[in-house]
Amino acid sequence: MEHEIVYQLTLEWVEADRRRSQTVSPVLGKLVTIGRDPGCDVVLNDPTRSVSGIHAGLYLDPKTLKFYIRNLTRDRLPPKQPNPIWVNGRKIIQEEPALEANSQIQLGRIVLSIKSIEVAGKDQGVSLNRGTLGTLKVKCSRLENPHYLPPEYQGQNCPYCGHLVLSASLVIPPPEADRAPRSPA
Repeated sequence: MEHEIVYQLTLEWVEADRRRSQTVSPVLGKLVTIGRDPGCDVVLNDPTRSVSGIHAGLYLDPKTLKFYIRNLTRDRLPPKQPNPIWVNGRKIIQEEPALEANSQIQLGRIVLSIKSIEVAGKDQGVSLNRGTLGTLKVKCSRLENPHYLPPEYQGQNCPYCGHLVLSASLVIPPPEADRAPRSPA
């Protein structure tokens, strides 16, 4: 039985003396945007305008299965300057650091804390902890008896059958799939 895997990151911050939190579940290949703009995925109410309209983006790297942050103001053209992000006290303009639970992200005058990073099975509510990440696999697109491979194979061809390894197919393989696939005869 397969389980669709969902990665979630929960942010907490204080806004106008009120504690707020939001959990996001990024889709592979899409940024979760953070800023003042109402179109952002995480909207920060910043009357001082120290946070840019679209300030930062979070994404899940499919190869490392870690969350990263990108400064979306970094490519501003003069006379405008990039609006820095501070991650755990380190100024971020071009770098894209990995995020961990309890990381601190400062955008302007607002400080966001990463309360948790979780991996869960969507279809059956199976909850996985960080120690289970090593068992996550991607599967090739072969319809009958697909091969289960390490996440770094996603987007490539299966070395056993040549079928494409789909990036959206992160699964916990059934116990019998944990055995190494046999090479074709």
